[in-house]
Amino acid sequence: MIPIAGAYDVLHYYQVLAKSNGSAFADNHIGSVFGLTMQDFEKGSPTSYIDSLSTPMLLISETNTFKYADLFEARLREKEYNKLEVLHIHRLKHGELWKELSYSPHSIYREVIEDFIKRNSEIVPSPTQ
Repeated sequence: MIPIAGAYDVLHYYQVLAKSNGSAFADNHIGSVFGLTMQDFEKGSPTSYIDSLSTPMLLISETNTFKYADLFEARLREKEYNKLEVLHIHRLKHGELWKELSYSPHSIYREVIEDFIKRNSEIVPSPTQ
């Protein structure tokens, strides 16, 4: 699992948006995707599923989403989730990271992702082998 530059606690994200941009903005931005009830927030939040995590995770953030990723990382560590690798890229903003991963001919960050996938992929032999 490779969450990149996101918000992992929908209630916290809603509160941050409402405080900085107003409730109407938060209602539209969050409500149109997740809904606006506490149950919707919980269902949409990766933090709600920490206890059932079993797959390795590479958590990636950049300048704009660092605080959200840092909160998620802290919650994972509180639960002693030990299959976690973290890459915080403080020199890039959200769009810059996307461009780096998408268009750079040689992206060190893409290499980290590829390496993570290779190290954590189970190679299952085909039935004919």
